[in-house]
Amino acid sequence: MGANTVSPEGLATLVDRLRWDKRRHPYHGRGEYQATAHQALETATALVEAGHAQTVVRTLRTAVDRVTRTLMYLDDSSGIVGDALQELTDLYARALELAPPASPKTLASWLVAAQFDGPGWPASTCAPSPQPSARKESPTSPPRSRPAPPVPHRTPGALSSPSATSANSSLNSPATLTTTSQSSPRT
Repeated sequence: MGANTVSPEGLATLVDRLRWDKRRHPYHGRGEYQATAHQALETATALVEAGHAQTVVRTLRTAVDRVTRTLMYLDDSSGIVGDALQELTDLYARALELAPPASPKTLASWLVAAQFDGPGWPASTCAPSPQPSARKESPTSPPRSRPAPPVPHRTPGALSSPSATSANSSLNSPATLTTTSQSSPRT
């Protein structure tokens, strides 16, 4: 791939070809889709490494969304498209490090939706970006926050209210369960 063929518009064209009709048979066209996904990945990697992260961040997110959606309908038993999706996700994270989003809330809601409302993949991790300290600590300055109060230790299966505990103590007792199971009439 030459330096002249790498452009944000070329990446947008490749990502536009990452659409998949869910009515399509899962085997038809998967080879072409795999090739397009890897070509988009190579183009996006070259653009991010060339310093165009700000330009391609949105296009990378679209690529991740489209490939994720496609994997629900495309046969990827070889794992080739899934690997490309994971690499696209990692590249998107790297591009976000170089060009942070204007609205972190939008990114956070996308991450939550992708993780909890989506199919559960690709695997994505978030690392907090280092924030410069607005105030320098001095030996006489008070701590910024109080430590959390200790959590009282509870035994597993313990109920919170004393009346509920005494009323249900026979239900949680192993001896009671053993006695109950042995109280059947013997013949």
